[in-house]
Amino acid sequence: MDQDLHRPQALRGHRRPPHLRRQHHRDRHRLLPPRHHPSTRRTTAHPVGIEGYKRIAWEIADQAPAEVRHVVLPTCRGDLAWGVYRGFHDLHELRGTPMPRLHLVEPIPRLAAVLGGAPVTGRFPGDTGRLHSIAGHTTTVQAHRAVTLSGGTAVVVSPESAEEWFARLCGRSHVWERSSVTVFAAHERLRAEGTIRASDHTVLVATSHFFKGL
Repeated sequence: MDQDLHRPQALRGHRRPPHLRRQHHRDRHRLLPPRHHPSTRRTTAHPVGIEGYKRIAWEIADQAPAEVRHVVLPTCRGDLAWGVYRGFHDLHELRGTPMPRLHLVEPIPRLAAVLGGAPVTGRFPGDTGRLHSIAGHTTTVQAHRAVTLSGGTAVVVSPESAEEWFARLCGRSHVWERSSVTVFAAHERLRAEGTIRASDHTVLVATSHFFKGL
């Protein structure tokens, strides 16, 4: 059977080098640092799940009309972010596709605190409101790696700001759960700060559905 029939357009006609094929089952952790402390949180997802998230990057590359410079996505434990990073990493290895900067959006400073010098194993209290899908008071090594290896940022969007964007988007017939609309607030802020320029092709990843969390 021709395996290319089951591969995204971005990867058709390319084959992994032998050493990467042999290591494929370990791709999930290949760029993660060793576990130095029993409380270090590397990941919370099954490796197969992370492999599935890689396809988001491949689909973006297939469908984007121009080179993608930034990807903004909601985050909790970083499973989605790490999968998207790994997908773009594959594209970079196989055909030289530039790595976009990944901007991870969270309701309280967790990853942002770690990027500022706090330990990745710490706990970060705060009110996450109705942002259930990205709630929690810890972060992970994989979230940190996805941001740092891509040259991205962590953006804090409060529950109050998410509520404002939720109402604004619902009024325009765009319905996602509150955790997802945080990417629109984050994009507006990144544009205002000059991190994302008007000419930069940017993809916002919105997950889940309107009824979650009601």
